[in-house]
Amino acid sequence: MLITFALVYAGLVGILWAVQDRFIYPGVYQSVPSWVAMSRPASVERVTVPVADEVDLAVLYRAPDPGRPTIIVFHGNAGYPEDYGFLYKSWAGSGFGIVAPVYRGYPRSTGTVSAEGILRDALAIHDWAARRHPSSPLIVFGQSLGTASAVHVAANRPVNAAVLVSPFKSMLSVVSDKMPYLPVSLALRSPLRNDLEMAKVRSPVIVFHGDRDDLVPLSSGQALAALAPTNPRFVIVKDAGHIDGLFGGFMVMAINRFIVENSQIGVLN
Repeated sequence: MLITFALVYAGLVGILWAVQDRFIYPGVYQSVPSWVAMSRPASVERVTVPVADEVDLAVLYRAPDPGRPTIIVFHGNAGYPEDYGFLYKSWAGSGFGIVAPVYRGYPRSTGTVSAEGILRDALAIHDWAARRHPSSPLIVFGQSLGTASAVHVAANRPVNAAVLVSPFKSMLSVVSDKMPYLPVSLALRSPLRNDLEMAKVRSPVIVFHGDRDDLVPLSSGQALAALAPTNPRFVIVKDAGHIDGLFGGFMVMAINRFIVENSQIGVLN
C-alpha cells in the first residue's frame, strides 16, 4: 500500500512538472484567434522590439504626444495586447503613448517562454520605451500574469505608477493553495514571487480585483497590496470574476484618472 501511494504521489508530481507551463502560459500553445490577427486597434502600430539575443517581441506601439505619459501594458496569460483596444482608443485620444508587448514564446514573438525570460524582457521593454521617449512619464499596467511583469518593472526601474488588475501574491502561493498536498515549491518552475518584489515598489499603485474571482482569490490580491510601502488604492469590483465583469465604465474612468494624477513630469519614484 505504501509503495502504491508513493508511486501515485510521484506520478502526480511528475504530471505537475510536465504540464505546468500549459496552465501558466496557455497562450504559447494556442493559435492566435482570427479577430486578433485582423484587428487594428485605434492609433497603434505593430513593431518588433529586440530584447535579447535572438529574442524579438511583437509590440503594439504608439508614440506619446509631448509631455504625455507612456503606458506599458502586460497582458494576461491567455490574452493578447489587442484585448485592450478600448483602452488604447481612450489613451490615444488623450495623447498617451502605448507599448504593449507579446510575451516571448507566444505567437508573433520569438524565444522560449520562462518566468525569468518574461521578467527580463519586461525590463528591456521599459528601457526601450525610456530611451525612445526620455521625457515621457512611464506607467506600467498588468493584468493577471501581466502583474508579475508590472510589479517587477516597478520594483526595479523608475516608473510614475502601476496599475494592477487581478494580481496574485505569488504564483507559488496560488498553486500551493490549489494543490496543498503536493511539493509545489520544489516542482514549480515559475514561482513568480510578486510578494518579494512588492516591498521594493516606491511608486503609487492602484489595484482592481473582482470579488468573485475563482482563479486568483481576492485575498491573494489583498495580501499582495498589503506588502506595498505606498499604501495602494484597492478597488473591489463587485460581481466580477478573474476576467468577466472587469473594465466597466467606472473602472475605466478610475484607471484613466489614476494615470492622469500620476503623469506629471518629475514625480518619478
